[in-house]
Amino acid sequence: MGKSQPDIKPLIDYFLNLFTIQTLGPGKEPETVKAEPVSGQPSEGSVYEFTLKSGSTKKQRRMSLEPIGAGVGSKSMCYKVIYDEPLVIKIPPKPIPDFSAYLKSIQREHQIVERLSPEIACVFPRLEAILKKVPFLKFSEERFTPEEIENAYINLLLRKPGLQQYLKIGNKFVFFMNLSRHQFFNQVIESMHIVKDRVREDMIKNMSEVLPDPDAFGWLYGEENYPVYLSLRGLFAEYEASLENLAEKYEINSFIPEYRRREWFFSALAGAQPEIEAGDIPGQFPAELQEQTTRLLAANKQTTAKIYRTVYKRVQRQNFDTNRSRIKGMVINILQLLYQLKGRNLALRDLKPDNMYIDRYLDAADHILADPSLYGLGLIDLETAVCFDPEIELQQPLLAGTPAYATPAHLFPNDILRKLYPEQIDRVFYMQDWYAVIGIIFHVITGRVLFTKTARLMPEIIQAKRHASRNNGDFKKIYKNISGKFWASAIEEFKEKTSQQQQRLETLEVFLPAHIKNLFEKAAAREQQRAHKAIKSWLKKDEVLRRYRKALMGASYAVVAHNLEKWRANGRTSDATLHALSRIARYKFREEYLSNSIRELSGPVPADFLLSFIFDRVFYTMYRRRWSPSQPRLVSPGLQNAQAAHNSS
Repeated sequence: MGKSQPDIKPLIDYFLNLFTIQTLGPGKEPETVKAEPVSGQPSEGSVYEFTLKSGSTKKQRRMSLEPIGAGVGSKSMCYKVIYDEPLVIKIPPKPIPDFSAYLKSIQREHQIVERLSPEIACVFPRLEAILKKVPFLKFSEERFTPEEIENAYINLLLRKPGLQQYLKIGNKFVFFMNLSRHQFFNQVIESMHIVKDRVREDMIKNMSEVLPDPDAFGWLYGEENYPVYLSLRGLFAEYEASLENLAEKYEINSFIPEYRRREWFFSALAGAQPEIEAGDIPGQFPAELQEQTTRLLAANKQTTAKIYRTVYKRVQRQNFDTNRSRIKGMVINILQLLYQLKGRNLALRDLKPDNMYIDRYLDAADHILADPSLYGLGLIDLETAVCFDPEIELQQPLLAGTPAYATPAHLFPNDILRKLYPEQIDRVFYMQDWYAVIGIIFHVITGRVLFTKTARLMPEIIQAKRHASRNNGDFKKIYKNISGKFWASAIEEFKEKTSQQQQRLETLEVFLPAHIKNLFEKAAAREQQRAHKAIKSWLKKDEVLRRYRKALMGASYAVVAHNLEKWRANGRTSDATLHALSRIARYKFREEYLSNSIRELSGPVPADFLLSFIFDRVFYTMYRRRWSPSQPRLVSPGLQNAQAAHNSS
């Protein structure tokens, strides 16, 4: 099941205690120390103001606290904290018994970091990240290297176990990571797509200016929105009538020029407070005007909603065009990360914008995002990672993930996955990252989360597993049944949301670097080989078709499909032969689809094709037609050609 919102009080208490020690020193109690929320909701991110009083001493400071993502399964809860500098705090799902086990957990992540280094930058837990903030524990960063400081802290806490309390929140060990030099990837994405202030500005400035001119309105907002223009004119006429009545009441009609009336109206329409200069205007006039304008807009909600959508679409288009080159750069670096993980025989299994950061200094200009060679994407939380190097024994990773970026395979143990995917378990692991990348790229381009509906199935999978554990159920059967439902939902949602964003996705094109293109070509070629082997297998199974083996092996899908229809029509061919030929036709279809896909990768690749191509690779790897009587169907434009061939797998 999904996790309930954790209690954040222990986190706040921890930093209140740290604030007290920094202010008064160890062992001293203040008269009062408290944390008051300044803004935000605890579930979304809050700023707290700390106040400490002790005698003549009064100190204040602020701290921000924000949960990072939401996981399922045996997943830690992570928070971003800004206390002097950005920190990531990771709270394990199960208490760590002692300092030795704590160090082993850090060592495991450090081993993964070493495997990924230097190609992929990582932030991993370090004692120094938090202990340097305790005044009497701080080492000189000028005299010692980071590793020397870290080892000194380990030795110190082994000698003096009482100091281990500074690694605990709520009397439980937690992990601290320093993110002082970098930006969270999700924050960069959100900053590109937040347009609320720009919508307000456009409404007050541009829409106000074009109100008298329908042609100018059509040029800015589209001629198809002429009905919106007429509604806007009608609404403004009502506003003017009420304004004139109010102005007559206060005998100030001559003081209000036309441009000022429009400015007041569009400020109110944009949800801003109209700036009415006092001058000769009576004091009660602004309040009465605001009150009657509020009533007017409330009585015309449908009209105001249409006006807002019209402005919003224009601003979104402008914003997308402004950020187009940055988005392209980010997409390339996401694919570069995927390539690097594959090259290191490692799957992160919890890729998401919350777990990634821009590997550059904070003061670097945003325009470098357009050039993927000037920065990279770093990783923050590595606890779900698994190494599938053939020379290393495969370990059981955490059965966990983030719902919007996870598949059923995230939640089932290795022994079950081996039975379901003989000789393919490594491919299933890295396809978990490919699935996540589909959602990440969609989020970068659109600012929206792709698999929100499908994500709601993940708690259901957890429940089904728990029920099976209690009743000696068959995990393989559960996985197969759930997979049908999961992939049906994922395909439907993929189709729906890529269709909604079609204009944006099909107009954004990227040129794939040669090594990434080669990665995708190999993935497609591997499936072509499987299809080719399947065709040979079906030819061997049928005595009639064996006579035409050479011709059928070299025939195109169109030729095979034509002969299939002709043989069906003559009524003399057995059902078994027709069935075998239909399977061959479908595999031929898939071979040709994959050949066409490989050719598409050579030029500028539209984002809609790129997402469809990756989705098809993941689906074809993870789902088997025989698992579910009501099989998922690939129906989006970029995938439907693959469906006919996949039906035969």
